Amino acid sequence: MLLAKVKQLSEHRSFLLFLSVFLLIDAGIGLRYGWGLFPSSGLFYGDLEWILPFLQWYIGLVILLKYISSETLNLSSRVVFVVSTVVTFILVLLSLEFVISGREQTAVVTWNLAAIGFSGLYWAAAYLSIAIGLTLTYKVQGYGNFAQGEFLLLGSYISLTLMWSERFSEAVAAPKDDLLSWELLLWACFAGFVITGIIGVIIDKCVYRGFRKRNASSQTMMIASLGVAMILRALVYLRYTARSFLFVPDKDWRLSTSKFDIATRQLKLNLNRAGFDETTPLFEWVTDVNDYGFTFAKTALVIGVFSSVILLMIIFKKTSLGRKMRAVSDNPSLAASSGINIERMHTISSFLSAGLSGLGGALLVMVLRINPEVGFGLLLPAFVVIVLGTIGSIEGAIVGSLLIGFVRASSEPVMMGVGSALERPTFSAFAETMPYVFLIGVLLIMPQGIGDAYEKWNIERIRKRAAQRSESN
Repeated sequence: MLLAKVKQLSEHRSFLLFLSVFLLIDAGIGLRYGWGLFPSSGLFYGDLEWILPFLQWYIGLVILLKYISSETLNLSSRVVFVVSTVVTFILVLLSLEFVISGREQTAVVTWNLAAIGFSGLYWAAAYLSIAIGLTLTYKVQGYGNFAQGEFLLLGSYISLTLMWSERFSEAVAAPKDDLLSWELLLWACFAGFVITGIIGVIIDKCVYRGFRKRNASSQTMMIASLGVAMILRALVYLRYTARSFLFVPDKDWRLSTSKFDIATRQLKLNLNRAGFDETTPLFEWVTDVNDYGFTFAKTALVIGVFSSVILLMIIFKKTSLGRKMRAVSDNPSLAASSGINIERMHTISSFLSAGLSGLGGALLVMVLRINPEVGFGLLLPAFVVIVLGTIGSIEGAIVGSLLIGFVRASSEPVMMGVGSALERPTFSAFAETMPYVFLIGVLLIMPQGIGDAYEKWNIERIRKRAAQRSESN
C-alpha cells in the first residue's frame, strides 16, 4: 500500500519538484553547517556526515533534471538541454563549495585548457577504437559484441610481437638519432588491422554463423560473445602473461622532445574563498603558463583512429557496399530478396569491426601500457559512448566519444583538487566513473541518445524548410 502511494505521488510532476528542492536544501544545510537530516540523526559519524548529504544532493539533482525534462513543462529539446546544462553546472559548483567550506578547508581546481582539450581527444580515440566496432556489429548484425575489447588487445599484442621479431629488433634497439622511424609503426598498423580483422571473420564463421542459422536472439549472441571474449583473454594470458608492455617503434618516439608544444591557459576555481585572501576571485584566469606537450604517439593515435572511422563513415554512406550493408541492417529479408548476399555482408562487417579495433589497439599500445585486462577496462566506457550517441549510429559514436573523452579529461582536475582538500589523494580515480554519471544525466533528458535527438531535429528542420517553400510558392 505504501509503495503504491509513493509510486502514485511520483507520477505528479509537482511532487518531483518539491522532493528535489527538499533534498537539495537539506543536503546543502548538511554539507555547509552539519544540521541536515543525516548529520543530525546521530547515526552517522566521521566521513559519512558529509558523504551521505553529498550523495543526497546529487539524488536531488537527478530528480530535478527529470522534472525539467518532463512533458508538463512543454519545453523543446534544445531548451531542456540548455537549461539542464546550466542547472547542473551551478548545482555541481555549489556542492563542491558547500563540502569544502563545511569541512573548513580550501581547494583549488586547476583546468589546463590545452591539456583538457588534447587529453580529451586522446581518451576519445581510445574509447572510439572499441565503440566503432560495437556500433558496426550492432548496426549490421544486431547484437553487442563483448569481444570487441579483446580485438583491441590482439592489435596491441600484434604490434608488440612485431617489435620483438628479428626483422625489427635491431631497429628498435638502435641508438637515438632524433629521426623518427615509421617503418615498424606502419607495419604494426597494417598487421593489426588485417590480422585482427581475419581473426574476427574466423570467429564469426565458427561461432556466430551457427547462431544466425538457428535464428538465435541478439541476447544469445551477446552472451556467446562474452564467452569468446573470455577465451581470447585466457589465450592472451597464456602467451603474454599478466605483465604490462609498451610498444616503442624506435627510441626517438620516447624522447622528451618528441611532442608538439601547445600554448595554453589555466582556469582556476578557488573553493571556500573565506580561507583565501579577500581579493581572491572565485574563478581566476592564468596566462603565464608553460606550454602543454602533446606527444607524437598520442597524435598518431588520434589521427589514425579518427581518420579510419571517418573513412568507414564515407564508405557506409557513399559506396554501393555501404548501401548494401545499410539495407541488411534495415531489413535483412528484403535485402536478401533484392539479391544481396547477407552472409557476405556479415563477413565484411566482422572484418571491419574487428580490424578497426585492432588498428586502434596497435596505436594505443604506444601510449598506454597494455596487459590482458585493459580491453575490458575500455569496453565499458565504449558501451557508454554508443548508448550516449544512440546505438547503431556511427556519427553518434564519434560525438559520444568526444563528449565522454572531454568529460573524463575535465573531471580529473576536479577530483584531484577536491580530493587533496578532503585528504583523499586517491579521489582522482573517480574520474573513471564520470562518463557513467554523464550518461545518466544525458539519458534523463534524451532517453534515445544524442544521435536520435539529432536525427529528430534534422527531420523537423527539413519539414520546416519544406513548409516554408510551399508557402512561398
